[in-house]
Amino acid sequence: MPRVTGIAPEFLVANVVKAAEFYRDQLGFTIRGYFFEDPPVFAMVGRDDQTIMLSLVETGHGGSNRTYKREAIDAYLWVDDVDALYAEFQQNRSKSSCRRPCASTG
Repeated sequence: MPRVTGIAPEFLVANVVKAAEFYRDQLGFTIRGYFFEDPPVFAMVGRDDQTIMLSLVETGHGGSNRTYKREAIDAYLWVDDVDALYAEFQQNRSKSSCRRPCASTG
């Protein structure tokens, strides 16, 4: 039987470049590419073997699942050392003036 070898969530964002740079600078992802227009309306960022797609939101549409349901999750990540990952995120955050939570990236 064929195996599913990965899945990539697609997050709707207000600014594709700004969101991709946030994932790179704050969360340790690499920008795998910008696509379709200039300025881009779609990007892919990745870390290890995982990919997140970032797509430009149209006014009045999309956003976080919490827009539609109070207790919702947009994506769930499994990691092998959550404490080390948290420490990395805290270190990256201290190098930047950005203090917004991930969910408000846009």
